[in-house]
Amino acid sequence: ANIFAASGKAYEIYGGDQEGAVLYIGTAGNLKVTTVAGDEVTFQGINTGAFFPVHVKKVWATGTSASNIIALW
Repeated sequence: ANIFAASGKAYEIYGGDQEGAVLYIGTAGNLKVTTVAGDEVTFQGINTGAFFPVHVKKVWATGTSASNIIALW
């Protein structure tokens, strides 16, 4: 059943086929990523010890100065 029809809003439910991880940033810097939606984005000034709550498919070497990055699924 269409449980969202009454609200008139568009929703997208992922069926689990989207692979991506949130990240832990061990050392501060900039972070260039490709999201699970396919967007290439550079985030500026991510702090040391931050959890990065964006579903990421790829971290780029070029454009990324943050380091000690851990992917979490």
